[in-house]
Amino acid sequence: MKNPITILLLLPVLLLFSCVPSMDEELVATHYEFAGDWVVDSYLLNSQEQMGQNLSSFLIDFAHQDATSGKSIWEWTNISGDRNQDESHYTLSADGNTILLFGQEYRMEYNDGILTLQGISGQAQYLIQATR
Repeated sequence: MKNPITILLLLPVLLLFSCVPSMDEELVATHYEFAGDWVVDSYLLNSQEQMGQNLSSFLIDFAHQDATSGKSIWEWTNISGDRNQDESHYTLSADGNTILLFGQEYRMEYNDGILTLQGISGQAQYLIQATR
């Protein structure tokens, strides 16, 4: 039988590696609910190359009112490297199911905790998906 002290020393290392997210996970989401009809979700999109365009890292914060308003306010924070560095901030409004992001139009769907943005401008088709 192996030395129990060695096993106890290796246990924190094994636990650390078991908590590391998979590289396949593109988006990590947190969910907040506020008083009234406002709901805010934050998504972190990791740096990746998609369809030849570097999306870099950015936080997606969107707040939407009740269904009768039909209007959503989205805020995007572009993160460059260290989180303590300056961040470019975007505030966008979306009517219905379309949003403008980095000069491209996206069709958005939000069902059962899954956010999907699919590019609809030009020939390039971008698909961004997140789950809570």
